[in-house]
Amino acid sequence: MNKGLDFVVILLIWGGLMLFLLQSLPADAHKSDNRNFSASIISLFKNQVKPKEIKGIISVFDKKGDFKKAAVFFSRKIDIYDIKISPTLPAGSQGGPKLIFAGSDYGLFVSRDNGFNWKSFSDNEKKIGADAKIYKILFGPSDYGHLSVFQGNKGIIYQSRDNFSSLTKILEFSDVAINDFDITEKNLYAGLSDQTLVVYSLKNQSFKILSAFNSPISRLKAETDNLIYLTLKSGGFFISRDSGLSFEKMKFLENYRGADRIYDFAVDPVRNKPPQAAVASLIYAATEYGLIRSRDFGKNWQVFDSLPKDNQKIFKVIGRNDEILAVNYDKIYKSRDAGLSWRILYPEIEDSRMISALAVGEDIIIVGSRK
Repeated sequence: MNKGLDFVVILLIWGGLMLFLLQSLPADAHKSDNRNFSASIISLFKNQVKPKEIKGIISVFDKKGDFKKAAVFFSRKIDIYDIKISPTLPAGSQGGPKLIFAGSDYGLFVSRDNGFNWKSFSDNEKKIGADAKIYKILFGPSDYGHLSVFQGNKGIIYQSRDNFSSLTKILEFSDVAINDFDITEKNLYAGLSDQTLVVYSLKNQSFKILSAFNSPISRLKAETDNLIYLTLKSGGFFISRDSGLSFEKMKFLENYRGADRIYDFAVDPVRNKPPQAAVASLIYAATEYGLIRSRDFGKNWQVFDSLPKDNQKIFKVIGRNDEILAVNYDKIYKSRDAGLSWRILYPEIEDSRMISALAVGEDIIIVGSRK
């Protein structure tokens, strides 16, 4: 074959490839500016890379009492931000395992077999893909699913009625990430990276800024519209009793070095329901000082001195009734007697990674990790 014919063949191959890429892009991608077009091409190439089986990212504590490495099928290692178990069965399913979702720095992942195998997931319209960061997954009132997404330099919250197969955008902010959010029967509260707290009315479909702080909100929990807890990245535990219009900082933690540096907190969903809630509000906090708890809405706190090692950082916590899970780097402290005694669990994750997400089912604990 002569050089001229070689050139024609190569030109035809590249032309066919570009036509395939254009047809594979969203309908409006080629109409946007060159930067968006290039990003779409790169994103498409990323998604076309053949996934490989990666272990050591997610681990599952099963019925037998052992941790097993789960398999993540993707082209690269991912960091896990959140894991949630769907309260509803997959569409058309009469039984079997519920869907489990994991938010990561490369989009949303799903497991259909109790967390042992994970694959990349996107909605029917491909609104979210591997170029999206999924910071939080939340199943709120009426079992609706919600996602906090950062994509295209925008912070977005999507709502779904069908396990994220279809998505409805309900909030969007340019150049701002939504660090955390929570939902009551009437409102959605969102803590933004620009140091503000906003409320979105589910009924009126409108939002407004409630409060501004001197640091971004790191964690947020709306027990009711009249009782909101939050923490800041710079430190401190705050409570609002007027629907987020004003917040009181709990001063007690300032007396102990590192105690007001809160990485995570959990409000006991069992103990804080009537009639128990009339007596106390039980809150657990994972701090630089250690694992602490409050029984009086955050006014006073006590440290768990029963942990195997005193004064160590705790990064995540789950507390429900008398069962507590507390994370220290690559291990989990588990108690079934309200912290009187502890068992140490060692998830099967890579040595260079730390635990970043926990989800608890009826018979399993699912652990996600990050670098």
